[in-house]
Amino acid sequence: MPAGVVVVLLADRGLGWPLLVDFCREHDWHYVLRLQSQTKVRGSDGQERSARELAPRMGPRWLGEAEVFKKAGWRGAQVVASWERDRPQPWLLLVDQRASLRHCRTYAKRMWVEESFRDDKSSGFHWQQSQVNDPAPAARLLLVLALALVLASSQGSVVLKQGYRRKLDPHGRRRLSIVQLGLRWLRYAVQHGLYRSLRLSRLYLYPK
Repeated sequence: MPAGVVVVLLADRGLGWPLLVDFCREHDWHYVLRLQSQTKVRGSDGQERSARELAPRMGPRWLGEAEVFKKAGWRGAQVVASWERDRPQPWLLLVDQRASLRHCRTYAKRMWVEESFRDDKSSGFHWQQSQVNDPAPAARLLLVLALALVLASSQGSVVLKQGYRRKLDPHGRRRLSIVQLGLRWLRYAVQHGLYRSLRLSRLYLYPK
């Protein structure tokens, strides 16, 4: 990483491992990791309980210093446990800085990453089917993919600003990302010979 860059690693329950905590500490990275509900947590009073017990229902929150990962010999850190009304499950977060609800806002950005994975893969460019394992070709392919994402998101933004989302995504609840809207529009434009002038118009926004 360039000098002066502050890194905050976000990871979901599938990667909330002591190995990752150790790596972040070795490299002076901050982290906000979501714990699995059964992960053992030991508070300052010495009491052991599962992370899930810290936020058993909506409303009450638990924030403070604790130790986690009993099987790995414990790791000291800070824990944030919060179950908000708009979430189906509590967020049980392990952080390296003083526990605060701001870490929930930080972790929420991981959802943006999750949605971008869908655009990269199953709902967009199907990166997972490339079968490219060599780092050098993969880097070149990812560069092209990044440029394609910029183009698709740009077109999708125009669709939204012009108020035409419903014509490409007619559901009451939004189901398509900005990238997916852009890809639908670009696909229609290419199929109908509009690639020389990819301009948004009412005429073009009625794909069959």
